[in-house]
Amino acid sequence: MPKIGMRNVKTAIAVFLCVFISRFFKMEYPFYSGIATVIAMQSSVVESFTAGKIRMFGTLVGALIGLIFSLIILIVQYYVV
Repeated sequence: MPKIGMRNVKTAIAVFLCVFISRFFKMEYPFYSGIATVIAMQSSVVESFTAGKIRMFGTLVGALIGLIFSLIILIVQYYVV
């Protein structure tokens, strides 16, 4: 039987903590935090932190673009109707 590496243990602990915190705050879909954790996990803490920052920035940019398009649609509907 192959040995379990420390990276696997680190990832499991990180996913457990994220899902636990999500459940504590009663989030609707806590497994998304676990998926995000697995995606952001890298070989070192610095790389993981950098990947997390990039992911948060991308999410923020996507949310802002969605907000802008929603406002444009509302304005167009207001003036057209």
